[in-house]
Amino acid sequence: MIEVLGLTKTYGKTKALNNISFSVDKGQILGLLGPNGAGKTTAMRTICGVINPDSGSVKINGIDVTKNPIHTKGVIGYLPENPPLYSELKVKEQLYYVARLKGLSGSKIIKSMDEVVASCGLSSVTNKLIANLSKGFKQRTGLAQALINNPSVLVLDEPTVGLDPMQIIEIRKLIKSMADKRTVILSSHILSEVQSICTKVLILNKGDIVASGDSKNISDKFLDRHIYEITVSNFDDKLKTLISSLEDVATCYAGNEIGKIVVETKHDSDLRSKISKIVIQNGYELFEFKEIQSSLEDAFIRLTGDGEKQ
Repeated sequence: MIEVLGLTKTYGKTKALNNISFSVDKGQILGLLGPNGAGKTTAMRTICGVINPDSGSVKINGIDVTKNPIHTKGVIGYLPENPPLYSELKVKEQLYYVARLKGLSGSKIIKSMDEVVASCGLSSVTNKLIANLSKGFKQRTGLAQALINNPSVLVLDEPTVGLDPMQIIEIRKLIKSMADKRTVILSSHILSEVQSICTKVLILNKGDIVASGDSKNISDKFLDRHIYEITVSNFDDKLKTLISSLEDVATCYAGNEIGKIVVETKHDSDLRSKISKIVIQNGYELFEFKEIQSSLEDAFIRLTGDGEKQ
């Protein structure tokens, strides 16, 4: 179990983490979400003991990471966004080297190497130079070396970045299969990835936690509004102004196709009747009117202000 209490980290005048607290239980996969500069990587590096916080603490199974760095690092597997691999080594040489760094010796090294090679699907490339591996196999090798000491905590920073769609699917399956015996924390810019893999979500913005829970709870809790997608004969400035003039309309903008409108309400206000009347009474044809289910992406945009539509 990971317990983070009052974690604060400042770089110059920038507060990367602002007194954040959360916990992750064994068997959970926690997804860290947030725009660039939100504090995700700083949080992960602090949990792993790579950097020390200005204040607050991180405990793994009740043991403080800062006060007991050697012990806690022995139970953590960390995969940074760019895996630290030596291109001139073969895969098996890289894994052997990392196993030695993590304190393994003798038959334990061979046993651990066999296990991670099998679980990460590296059997066909163990004798290949890392320089000659595809991006997917490099990522698998990075994951294998994070697992070489059989850690109880696995921390993954953007584990599928740069991979093709098939490689992404494979890595996601791999991560999910490893969660049964471990606590997993991963960061990602791909919201669908977090929804498909993670059992718990934490959204960071400017060093603060702005939401936590499972993705559905976050969507339901923070999106107390309606989102409508409307198809009309013609969407012009006049119709936009008329719809936007309604008291409870938060925003009105063109959709992805000609004639599509997206309307978001400020509160839990049902504006279907009022909007329909405006469209019809002003000479526009109304072809379709439907409500869009709120999603984690909507919550992310609203909570972080990232990509907000004008």
